[in-house]
Amino acid sequence: MPDSDAAPSPTIGRPVRWRTAQVRDEMVRRYLQHGQSLRQIAGALGCSYGTVHVVLTTAKVQFRPKGGGTRRKRRTS
Repeated sequence: MPDSDAAPSPTIGRPVRWRTAQVRDEMVRRYLQHGQSLRQIAGALGCSYGTVHVVLTTAKVQFRPKGGGTRRKRRTS
């Protein structure tokens, strides 16, 4: 049971750690420099896909197109 003297958390239900510049920079670095997907970043940092998406959107990161390897080889006649 928590102490009744303790001050209530200012961010109930929302961890502040995702709002730090260090974590934001780490997410941006993993996405842009290492080419990781949002799901890979979420798994590595222990947060949700949505959290990664919100953080990268707030950081004004331009997202890559969805899907991969959709280009087919050119046919030679």
